[in-house]
Amino acid sequence: MSMFPVFVPKLLPREEYFVSGRRSCKGCGKALSVRMISKMMGKAVIPPCQGKDSSFPLRSQQTGTGVAWDEITSGDVTISFVNQCIRQNERTRKDTGSAKGIGKAVIGIDRRIFTKDPLALSELFTDQKHVVYICYDSEIYMNDLIKRSAVSLDAHGDSHVLEKDEMKAFIANKNIPAQVWESAFSYVATGCPSFPLDLMEKIKKAMHITGSAFISVLTPCPTAWLFKPELTAHLGTLAVATGFFPLFEAASDTVSITKPIAQRRPLSDYFGLQQRYVSFPPEYRALIQEVVSEEYEKLLSRTTKRSA
Repeated sequence: MSMFPVFVPKLLPREEYFVSGRRSCKGCGKALSVRMISKMMGKAVIPPCQGKDSSFPLRSQQTGTGVAWDEITSGDVTISFVNQCIRQNERTRKDTGSAKGIGKAVIGIDRRIFTKDPLALSELFTDQKHVVYICYDSEIYMNDLIKRSAVSLDAHGDSHVLEKDEMKAFIANKNIPAQVWESAFSYVATGCPSFPLDLMEKIKKAMHITGSAFISVLTPCPTAWLFKPELTAHLGTLAVATGFFPLFEAASDTVSITKPIAQRRPLSDYFGLQQRYVSFPPEYRALIQEVVSEEYEKLLSRTTKRSA
């Protein structure tokens, strides 16, 4: 780590494009991720878009590297707006003969869109051109699992215990949702700000690959996860080290684990630093540990099989 200040400036841009003024909590993993992602996007300016004024509640930008950026939690109007900006910019470039223009749209989405806004989700995957989707995953869905474990009665008042098959389906869909695997993405990957060079390299690949890309980024949240803000990077490291959030990429029919774990740490190391798991039943912890281990081994087998 002591050598990083010497070599990192030679590998990454010195400029900072993530400006102050964002209302983020202390230790926000999402803000940290956006800062890294913006470095790979380059200098940003607001693009003109006919029919939209400055009061429109969106943050869409055109960068010096030819990118349109927007961030949404839900709503297909946002995606349509970004696509409109791209089409207008392309027409302007053709009319003026300019070589500069938006080459690929970058759209930030929240992981909750997969369960909260199916209409926006359908818009997301039906109009793919050259788009990079950055999916911020703060694992809010784990709070729902914790609540389900605390309330063990179903609608009929009968006791309900999560079975292994339910947990298996839940964990398998956790990091990369099934809708993503079923869509025709040219590049699919997971990233974490605790591994900045890995994350930024994946952003770079997604920007230059032909077709659309999807990157799920783990964003530890001190407020929702109930941990000390100074532990943000450490929590991300533990998520990867336990196999709960493996770092991998899939492109050209090949799956590669970008941060292989020789000896995985127990999931209790990861859960133990988050106060939201205080009331989580021990039997559920053991079940999740078993399923996570099985899913990681399955990922390893996919890697070997596809790369053979």
